[in-house]
Amino acid sequence: MLQATTFIARALGFDLTVGQKLAIIGAATSTSKGASDVTGVRFVTLTATRAAVDPRLAPGMALLLGVDKFIGEWRAPTTVCGNDAATIVVAAQQGELDQGKLARAGEKFRRRRRARACDKTPRTNQIFAG
Repeated sequence: MLQATTFIARALGFDLTVGQKLAIIGAATSTSKGASDVTGVRFVTLTATRAAVDPRLAPGMALLLGVDKFIGEWRAPTTVCGNDAATIVVAAQQGELDQGKLARAGEKFRRRRRARACDKTPRTNQIFAG
């Protein structure tokens, strides 16, 4: 959120203060928990946060409107990977990480990946083959 806001501010010809950047980080942290699962909500929270921090940023949202759909496609997988990594780190710090279960899950993933790599049929043909 901060990178996109900084991009918009610079594209519109002004810089954000440190206080504004901290406000954006705070708003992003508090609104990110419920918005990652709902398509389109993220754009609304981005617009509201930017308008609250500096009303001059609101018109700049048109710059992101066209690419937000593509950005959104990668938001959910990134969030899932981050949550998974954080869960493993916290479990390890608390001494509750089951190394055997983690190793079995990793091996299961690797087997599936190898099976897909050996499959010579393109995935689109599998989907549309009737």
